[in-house]
Amino acid sequence: MPPRPAPVPLSKAIKRLVTRGLVAAHLPAVYLLPLPALRLAAGALGTLVCSLSFRRRALMDRNLRAAFGDELQAADRRAIQRASVVNVAKTMAEFLKLPWISDAKLQELVLVEGLEHMDEALAEGRGVLVITAHFGNWELGGALLSVKGYPMNVVARDATDPLIGTLFDRARRSKGTRVFGRWDGRALLRALRDNQLVAILPDQHAAEGAVRATFLGRPADTAVGPATFHLRTGAPIVPVFTYRRPDDRILLRIMPPLRVAPTGDRPADTLAITQLLNDIIGQQIRDNPEQWLWLHNRWKADPDNGERT
Repeated sequence: MPPRPAPVPLSKAIKRLVTRGLVAAHLPAVYLLPLPALRLAAGALGTLVCSLSFRRRALMDRNLRAAFGDELQAADRRAIQRASVVNVAKTMAEFLKLPWISDAKLQELVLVEGLEHMDEALAEGRGVLVITAHFGNWELGGALLSVKGYPMNVVARDATDPLIGTLFDRARRSKGTRVFGRWDGRALLRALRDNQLVAILPDQHAAEGAVRATFLGRPADTAVGPATFHLRTGAPIVPVFTYRRPDDRILLRIMPPLRVAPTGDRPADTLAITQLLNDIIGQQIRDNPEQWLWLHNRWKADPDNGERT
């Protein structure tokens, strides 16, 4: 059972109302503007937000220093921050536009590499644990697999605002994706038994039921869902990442399936699998830092990561 939600502080309640107002105000543009113009507007908005929000810039800078140490100069970190925020703004605009993007157009927007790896994993008949991150445009990647006929189930966190949650769920379901919360374990197990895909994004801080692994070399509390499902069902793990190209098309890259032989020590196996996935995601981020969501406070577990937000 999910825990009872904690009371929302006044400052967060005000922030949610402002966010709801901004989203509602932009919905007509999402519907009316053609995709190139929508991306242009979203990119401009992302640049403005990055310029004006000192607190978020400070968080992103701490995150980048936590991940890269002295490898990046201040100017490099600022450039990655701007590119990351612009990518997130474009991703959200494209995501909200998804119900009005035809299946044929979606297949033009998203290119695929490695689809044979997904077919190989499904051939085992145990379902597939698709592991990805808040990287590139993760939403369009899942939508494309669903459009191509792969039965897609996504584990999504509850949105902080019911209106935004409704919009997000509508966008995902418009392409046939089923959406579950992290507490819907039985439904997700049924999906795996029915040889379907279950997509999980374990790259954000997890407070409950987590293990402390390292992420980009720093302590990070990490969700154990992928490891738990793999150990319980034997479903192969398939890492999948999306990359925004300079022309704003998305490359969906599917990697070979992973299978980790259990040792019988469940806690040790859980930690080992979780660390393996952190390392795979972390390498993608190191190679393409502008594609990841640096706005998230990933290293809450690290006492050396400065002020908490």
